[in-house]
Amino acid sequence: MASENSQIASRLAFAKPFTDKEGITLVSDSAPNLAKIKAMVEARAVQWDVIDVTEADYINLAKQGLLEPIDYSVFDPKTLAELDEKDRLQYGVTMSLSAFGIGYRTDLGPADPSHQHGRILG
Repeated sequence: MASENSQIASRLAFAKPFTDKEGITLVSDSAPNLAKIKAMVEARAVQWDVIDVTEADYINLAKQGLLEPIDYSVFDPKTLAELDEKDRLQYGVTMSLSAFGIGYRTDLGPADPSHQHGRILG
């Protein structure tokens, strides 16, 4: 498993529950990068079964034909039902979502900044 996220967090959240249940060993590696993935695929010497990449990297890898499609028919139907269909991508599954919020001081600008597109208040 190659991950861009914290190795410790990834091991605790994904690898440990899986290995505890299945009784197999997983090897973690450092963050994957597109050049290394492409080189492994082209050399037919892929070292990873699972990678954790950004959405942008996923799109680039898919466009370059460097990912294998997931065969969802082999999944346990009960387990698969727990995964929202919008998160079942051709070559991967959505594993994390994030949001970005902005706060501002109303005493330094208008109470409704919606008309201030692109301007820094203050």
